[in-house]
Amino acid sequence: MSTIEHVSASQFKTYSLCKRKWYIEKCTDAPRPEPSAAMLLGSTVHELLEDYVSKGTEIPDTREGRIARTAIEYIPTSTDLHVELSLRMESIDPPLVGFIDLYDTMDPSCPVVVDYKTTSAWKWAKTEEQLGTDPQMIAYAQYALEQHTEANEVIVAHIQLKTKGAPESRLVSVELTREHVEEQWAKLVALATEMKQTSYLDSVEEVPPTLSACGAFGGCPFADTCAALGAVEMNPFAGISEVGNKKPEERKETNMSRLQELRNRKKANNAAPAPTNGTSVPTGVLSEDTASRTVEAVEAVEVVEAVEVVEAAPSTEAFTEPVPSKDNFSSVAYDEAAKALLAHMRDRNIQRIGKVAAKTIVGKVLDLRRVRLYYVEKACRFSDGTLSYSDGSVVRASALPTHRGSYNHETGESRPSEDIIAQRKKEEKKKEKAPDPKPVILEEEPAKQTAGLTVYIDCLPVKGIKGAVSFEDLIYPLVAKVAENNKVATPLQMQYGEGKSHVAGLLRVSSLKGYVLVSSDNPYWAACKTVLVQAADSVIQGIR
Repeated sequence: MSTIEHVSASQFKTYSLCKRKWYIEKCTDAPRPEPSAAMLLGSTVHELLEDYVSKGTEIPDTREGRIARTAIEYIPTSTDLHVELSLRMESIDPPLVGFIDLYDTMDPSCPVVVDYKTTSAWKWAKTEEQLGTDPQMIAYAQYALEQHTEANEVIVAHIQLKTKGAPESRLVSVELTREHVEEQWAKLVALATEMKQTSYLDSVEEVPPTLSACGAFGGCPFADTCAALGAVEMNPFAGISEVGNKKPEERKETNMSRLQELRNRKKANNAAPAPTNGTSVPTGVLSEDTASRTVEAVEAVEVVEAVEVVEAAPSTEAFTEPVPSKDNFSSVAYDEAAKALLAHMRDRNIQRIGKVAAKTIVGKVLDLRRVRLYYVEKACRFSDGTLSYSDGSVVRASALPTHRGSYNHETGESRPSEDIIAQRKKEEKKKEKAPDPKPVILEEEPAKQTAGLTVYIDCLPVKGIKGAVSFEDLIYPLVAKVAENNKVATPLQMQYGEGKSHVAGLLRVSSLKGYVLVSSDNPYWAACKTVLVQAADSVIQGIR
C-alpha cells in the first residue's frame, strides 16, 4: 500500500463515487482495467484537435476526424490561446495536477477555460448547472483566478462531441464569479485532505465501499475484491436505478404526472405578460443543445416590436455564419446584446473578445440555450459601427481583426489559414528566443506500476533465478482468508465458482513482486490468471 503524492479531478470524482474503488486504484498495486473503445476514441479525437490548433495539422477524413471537425467552429479565436496546458497547483495538499485542453487569456480580466468531452449521447453530457460544480472545471477555474489576480470572473466551457450517429458538437459554457469558485474550491481542498488521510490506511478492508455505485459506468472492475472481503455479493446489477423495476401502473402514473406538469407549464407561459424594455436581463447560463427557453415570451416581444420605432437597423449584407431556420428576436433584443458586449469590453479596457466569451454574453441577454455565432454577428451589426465581427471574435472599432483558421461548412473541409500558420511559427520562434521566466511546472499523473514481477507458467527457470515462490504458496493466505470469511473448509466448496473469484479479488490488491512459478493445473489459476498477467513485467510460458 502507498500514500498519494498528488490528486487530480478524476480522483475527486472516483473518491466521491466510492472510496474503496479510489483506494484500490491509487493506493494499491492492483492492475488497472484496459481502456475501453470509447476511451480510446475520445483520446484520438483529443489528439486530432490538439494538433490542429497547435500545429495547423489537417484533420484526416476518418471516423475520429469527422467527429473532431464538428468542434472547430467552437474553438476560441484568440492570439493568447494555450493548448494542452499542463498544470500543478500547490494551493492544495496534496498538490493537484491536470491538463487544460484550451486556455484563452486574451482577456485577463475574464480568462476562458475549455475542455473537450466526447459522449455517446447528449443525455450523458454535463449541463451548464453541472459545470458550475464539476470538480475538474472548478479546479481549472481556480487555477485561472490564481494566475490572474485582477479577474473577478472566469468562463468555463465544454466542447461536447457526440460519437454515435451523425457527428455533432455543441458548446456548453457558464461564467463563474470568483466568490463561487473559491467556495467550491474550499470543498475540494477539504476533500483532498480526507483523501490523504484515507491513503494512510493499511488495507482495503479498512476503506468503506459505496454499494450503490457497484453498477455505475458499466460495473466496477474491483467488485470481486469487495466480494472477497464479504462487503457485497457479486451482483452485476448492483447499484442500478430502481426506476426500471417499477410496476406498469407506477410507470403510467409517473408519466401522467409528467404530462400534467408540462401542460401546466405551457398554460402558465401562455398566460404570462409580454416583457417590456424594463425587463431585467436574465443571468442564466447557456448551452448549445436546445432552442430558446421561452418561445412564447419571444413571440410576445415581437408584438411589442411591431409598434416600436427602431432608430438603427443592422446591415443587410449576407451573414458569414450559418443563419438559423428561425430568428424570433427583436431589434431591441439585439441592441441590448450589442450594448452588453461593448460594456464588457469597456469595463475591462480590452479591444477584442473570443467566441466563447461573446456567446456567453449574448446568450444571457437573449436568454438562449443554443447560441450560434450568427446571433453574435447580428448583435455586432446593431452596435452603430462600434463593434465588428471577425471569424467568431468581437472587435472594437479601434482594433484590427485577426483570423485564425477556417472551416468550410459546405465541403466539411478543415484547414487553417496562411496567417494563422505564420503566426504560430512566429510564436514558436519567440518562445525559443525568450522563454517564459515563470514556466508552468509540467507533470503528468503517472500510471501505477508494479515493479519487478516475473511469472513463469508451466516452466521452471534453470539458472540465475533466486527466491522464486510457487503460485500455491502465494495464494495460500488468501485461500485461508476466503475460507474463514465464508465459514467453509475451502473456497472450492462455494457455489458458482465464487470462491475462486474471491481469491482473485484479494490477489488483485496484494503487493506482487519477485518470481512466481505457476502450474496451470492449479484450480485457482483460471480465475487468477488475468490479475497476475496484468501485474507482471515479464511472463514466460512453457509449451506443452
